[in-house]
Amino acid sequence: MKQIIIIISFLFFCVSINTAEGFKPEEYYRLIVQPSFDRGFVIKIENTGKEYKLRYGWFKSDGTYKLDSSKIISQEQWNSFLELLERVKFFEAPEHGLPKDILDGTMWNLTGYRNSVKHTLSRHSPDKYNLVYETGAYLINLCGSDGMKKYLK
Repeated sequence: MKQIIIIISFLFFCVSINTAEGFKPEEYYRLIVQPSFDRGFVIKIENTGKEYKLRYGWFKSDGTYKLDSSKIISQEQWNSFLELLERVKFFEAPEHGLPKDILDGTMWNLTGYRNSVKHTLSRHSPDKYNLVYETGAYLINLCGSDGMKKYLK
């Protein structure tokens, strides 16, 4: 009887983990934009298996961030983002771009997780037609935050 209770408890625990809000989505991408002299922001777009979400927030003065704003996006918006990633060959692109002679600027990091593969691209002050800039600009425009849009060229 004790073994049955332990097994049932374990199964309940597994189900509760899979339905918890913090459970890892099936596929997600996270953009971090960190300027030299301003607080940065984070945007996360994800496929939870049930819906497509866009979550975003600003860095705090202690260096942490909280994704305190969110909205459900359409499958069409999600698919447009995936098409953009395919066009720029996100998962094949090198992690770091070519070095630039810039004293200050903004660091853009785009991380993606799909099919158990995680890939990150880091670019310092990316040019307008850079792959990280293009995907980041799409996410920034999807958020609609004027504070974030000021980093678009």
